[in-house]
Amino acid sequence: FVARLDAAGDHFDLLNNGQPISNSGLESTRPDIVFSHNTPYVTWHEQVTATQALTFVGHFEGNPANPVFHLDTPQGIPTTPNGPNSDDDLTDIRSPIASTCPDDPFTADGSACQGGSIGTPFFAYNQGTSPRQLLAQGYTPGTVTTGASSAVTQNSATVAASVNTDGAHALVHFDYGTSTAYGQSTEAQLLPPAAGVTTPFSASLAGLPAGTTIHYRAVAQTDFGTVDGADETFTTAGAPPPPAVAVLASGTATVKRGVARVKVACRGASGEQCDGTLRLTLRVRVTTGHGRHRHHKVVTLILGRASVQLNAGNSSTVAVRLSNTAKQLLGHNRLRVTATITLSDGTSTSERLTLVAAKRNHGRS
Repeated sequence: FVARLDAAGDHFDLLNNGQPISNSGLESTRPDIVFSHNTPYVTWHEQVTATQALTFVGHFEGNPANPVFHLDTPQGIPTTPNGPNSDDDLTDIRSPIASTCPDDPFTADGSACQGGSIGTPFFAYNQGTSPRQLLAQGYTPGTVTTGASSAVTQNSATVAASVNTDGAHALVHFDYGTSTAYGQSTEAQLLPPAAGVTTPFSASLAGLPAGTTIHYRAVAQTDFGTVDGADETFTTAGAPPPPAVAVLASGTATVKRGVARVKVACRGASGEQCDGTLRLTLRVRVTTGHGRHRHHKVVTLILGRASVQLNAGNSSTVAVRLSNTAKQLLGHNRLRVTATITLSDGTSTSERLTLVAAKRNHGRS
């Protein structure tokens, strides 16, 4: 039987609905108990025949108000010495059970495991007679199943998995990378004991390269070993096409009647557009003051501007009405200016452009 002190601290209550945890009708001896984190684990011996003794191991889990007992070695483990006189102080010894994170003051009652331990229970037992062997077993996770990926974007995804912790705490994480060498791991998660059922878990992956196949696998750890799930893959979404950009289709523009006709092209993926403003500017050096008080500075003159709107892959001529200053600077010759096209997404390109005054036709009267 297993009992615990009640909340008032004045008596003990039997667990397992008041029933023994051992098999009825068999002699059960040499019990031992340990708390791993806050989970109790128990070992005991049963004399199943006149010449055969077995060690049984189990634990309680579930609702703390009414925990359920799980027998973790249903077939038992052959233990020696055997025989009708095995239950005596000289020949029969218990199968001690312990934990890497016992519930004691040194671990803050199992909530702060020392040395980075996970808290895996383990037990020892005797076998054989000549020579007599001292063996040990530790709890280990069952099947680790790497699940599917979801919410896959250009640089992130969510991956899922499940594991049968087989009655002990398990530390789980995902390995991932661009090959089966992985190279990166998610933050570890501590799963509680759950015997006979699978426990799901998941994690988010970030900082992934776009348009790339990503390998990942689930991993479960105890203090005594690691169980890897199968390798799975997904492919991140491809990088978006670069934004459209507007450029000059010609390095010269003819000016007639104060209007510069500037050829513009839109480069980008199909369906993209170039919407923005074309601006013509000129940097000039001006002098202010007189004599010793003269100062020189560079100013930018805005000579004209116009809207730009065309689809990627097309070109068009944009009419830019020049300012009076621009007309005076141009006269009947050429003027080297800067053409800057700024699109609605904030991208801009600047190129040198030569304004050329159109030749006038002097007809005879």
